[in-house]
Amino acid sequence: MGGGNGMRHGGRHGGWERPGRERPGRVGAGAGGAGVGGTARGAPPGRAPARQPVALAVAADAADFERLRRYRLFDAADHGGYLRCTERQLRVLRGAGLAVHLRLLAAGAYEEFCAQRLLAPADPVARTAFAADPDYPGEPFVYAGERLAELVPALLRDHRTRAGAAAGRAALLAAVDGEPHPAELLTAHLAYAAELCLVLAHGPGGAGCRLRLLAEGPGGEEFDATAELGGAGRSPVPDGREAEAFCVTLAAVLAGGGVGELLRYGPDGPDVVVGAGSARELRGWSVADGRLHPLTALEVGAVAPPAPDVGAVRPRDAHPLPGPRSADRAGPGGAGGVRGRAGSGGAGGAVARVGEVGG
Repeated sequence: MGGGNGMRHGGRHGGWERPGRERPGRVGAGAGGAGVGGTARGAPPGRAPARQPVALAVAADAADFERLRRYRLFDAADHGGYLRCTERQLRVLRGAGLAVHLRLLAAGAYEEFCAQRLLAPADPVARTAFAADPDYPGEPFVYAGERLAELVPALLRDHRTRAGAAAGRAALLAAVDGEPHPAELLTAHLAYAAELCLVLAHGPGGAGCRLRLLAEGPGGEEFDATAELGGAGRSPVPDGREAEAFCVTLAAVLAGGGVGELLRYGPDGPDVVVGAGSARELRGWSVADGRLHPLTALEVGAVAPPAPDVGAVRPRDAHPLPGPRSADRAGPGGAGGVRGRAGSGGAGGAVARVGEVGG
């Protein structure tokens, strides 16, 4: 499954569970999984009872379906038949008043989950436990009655975004580990990355853009994160799981001394024309020394990979972006500075203030 958010080295899902998150009941791996667990709570008089949540893991990717067939998890003979059978199961559960939370049944993640817990992949207990794993990060992906075949791309994208956020959090924690004030430093790195995303969302061409980060960490780990920020009918303020994953990954790359490029595809504009059709403005920044350095139109045109889903692009010169806050102005317990690790290619005590530009 290529593209999307993620780190192309990474473990299974992981991360921080949100306090008070409701744990779902249990359903198996779709179309032949285990039964529903849990009971609905009573509602106050005059108020409709809340839907009891249940979880179901779906093999949305055909390759995962084929790989998992050796465990005899499915009754269907092919992936299309499996999706149709699972959709019927989803509609029955939703029709019974249950809130169905979906997650991707990815072969590698499922096999690793079973190995870590000494479970047999063919055991229905393993499928149930995987679907309702309380450590699965982020808010639930709730089924709302859609056709499953049409929902598959969104489910795959949701999974990649979760994996990218988990990998970014792990890399960010590793980058601040061993520092004198790791919690304050982590907060500062996240604040700086969020500020950069806000500036980029309101960049040239109007609010709204696609960002893509292609970078390599000091240990050789590769990051590829994408987010759509703002645009028509959307707030220019980065929000949602995709933007959160992008900001965390950007913070991790900057904090860990990563190198690479950040690309901004601006909105379509009538003044940006290539041939007979419109094109998206493309600007880029190199990632180095804990900050973003603007690239010229020639430079970004040379480093940007093909993006068939974007269409035609017109490279433009990038503008300088705010630099990180000075580490020497932040006292203990304050999140006023961003400081890289000496010797790791990090910022090494960058002196630019927020509001100043880094070139």
